[in-house]
Amino acid sequence: MDFPFKEAKDKVDELIADYQSVVDPSDDCPVETAKGRMYELVVLSYLVEHLTTRGFRFQFHGKVLELKEKPGLIKNTDPYFEGQHHRTGATIRIYTDVQVLGLGCLMGGGSDFSSHHEVDLVVVTPGIIGRPSPHDLLLGVECKSGAFTKAIIKEVLGVKRELSLLQPETRSDLSCLAGDHVLVPAEPEVEFWLAYFDPKGDNYKSGPEFFGIQMKHMTP
Repeated sequence: MDFPFKEAKDKVDELIADYQSVVDPSDDCPVETAKGRMYELVVLSYLVEHLTTRGFRFQFHGKVLELKEKPGLIKNTDPYFEGQHHRTGATIRIYTDVQVLGLGCLMGGGSDFSSHHEVDLVVVTPGIIGRPSPHDLLLGVECKSGAFTKAIIKEVLGVKRELSLLQPETRSDLSCLAGDHVLVPAEPEVEFWLAYFDPKGDNYKSGPEFFGIQMKHMTP
């Protein structure tokens, strides 16, 4: 059965509106953390919608979608959304809260706490487990639910630099699977979004977009 996008998005919007009433102040999960997780679900619904417009049809695999308390590895037991393209037949998967290996680690040969970076939502092909490399990543999304500051730009530019090198625009790997024509100034050819709730993020677009970060103001 295809993923019921509208119903799921309506439910997520409900949760976002009510998150303050469902979070226990004595819980280990503070309100801001809960707000961030709810916003991640909102962005996930937009991501599914976007990829549907590019020809993918989705099913959810797993008993329940649970956002991890902290990013980790892709495991065979993780829930995921799987999309198959109606025309090309290509298959992709969406996972939440994943650690992705950086180019510095892969190219420099080092391995310490700087070797991987957290990405809120990732799109990969089936069969990718553990920490994906930048060459495994088709699309990555960072989600920011709080007040927008220049520090967010610095952070996301740093993550993007670890995922791909700047090069003249070329067709993205995801675009090749979808049979459309999305260009990215990146090697590997990764699409990357910065999704933000605060409309002030619109004032910071030029720099990130030069480096291939698609700035997306998303609200419930």
